[in-house]
Amino acid sequence: MFTIIELQMITIEEINGLIAAENYKPKHSKEWIEVREKMFVHTRGTNPGEILTKRRPNEDPDVQKYRLSIYEPITKGSMTRAIDKLYRIFQNANFSIQVSDELSVYLNEKKFDNQFFYSFIQKFIVPRMIEDPNAWLVWIPKGEGLTNPSQKVEVEPVLIDSNEIKFLSKDAISWEDEDAKIQLPQNISSRGAA
Repeated sequence: MFTIIELQMITIEEINGLIAAENYKPKHSKEWIEVREKMFVHTRGTNPGEILTKRRPNEDPDVQKYRLSIYEPITKGSMTRAIDKLYRIFQNANFSIQVSDELSVYLNEKKFDNQFFYSFIQKFIVPRMIEDPNAWLVWIPKGEGLTNPSQKVEVEPVLIDSNEIKFLSKDAISWEDEDAKIQLPQNISSRGAA
């Protein structure tokens, strides 16, 4: 299933045609995924099998298999410490955000993924910006405010990994989503980590 946000100038029919082509991906998606996978070696400690095999293409298969089986993510700890140091930026003494009083109350009271806004940014967005710089953060409107004008429209943040992006243009973004198919009016999303 796919989630579609229509921003402008491209029709749903055009997007649906692109989605129907299962192998369709944005122009640079291969590079995006490559960056993401290389960063996962450092941020999540994933086994860099392909990197190790490319560096020594003539290595004996048994030796190569052994090296892959004993791999330890030696850069993960350093990367985790570096990301933790980035959190210092978000300490009150290091920055300020000027917003309306109403928005300030909202940001300090509303929780996203059980985190207040600034903690949400620290816990989820900053690390994602590092490990998947071509990911997007999209704010999806939801709640009674969508159908009842007397209610406020709520928003829900959705992190879209670069490997999930099916279609991307200046007008629209579409991504693979197992849970929902959503179509929204123009100017709903904002660019996230990139």
